[in-house]
Amino acid sequence: MTLTEDVLSMAAFGSKVYVGSDDNRVNIIDVSDPANPVVLNYLYTQGSPSDMAIEDNYMYLAQYTNLYNGGLYIYDISDPVNPQFVSSNTTYTTHDIIVSGDIAYTLNNSCQLINYDVSDPTDPTFISQCLTSQFITDFELEGDMIFGAYDDFGL
Repeated sequence: MTLTEDVLSMAAFGSKVYVGSDDNRVNIIDVSDPANPVVLNYLYTQGSPSDMAIEDNYMYLAQYTNLYNGGLYIYDISDPVNPQFVSSNTTYTTHDIIVSGDIAYTLNNSCQLINYDVSDPTDPTFISQCLTSQFITDFELEGDMIFGAYDDFGL
């Protein structure tokens, strides 16, 4: 399947794949027949969905409208073809996200790791922030450790 826009992010949920693109939307694709994927719907977003995570029946989007605006946006995907906006926290711009249990770990463009309590998805609450010495391009959570990849400096 070819999409007409640049792909920024992707997450799977059952037989659906959500593909974030640079035209401020998430393509909802049915892959129940992998040889014939079908676009079922589009979710138009307020910014570029640079990363996403799915936990339970919620899709967590890291969105940005420019270098310093954006945030964490949460959608209910209990009806996977018709996601419903639940809430957002736009205190900090966000370009990367990991959700584990009740915590959303996000990265922003100001060298910060920002953590939110998402135990109530209707009210994502800021927990803490940690300044990093460099811009982290990607990160992974393993147990109680977070590993970050720096542009020119490695891990």
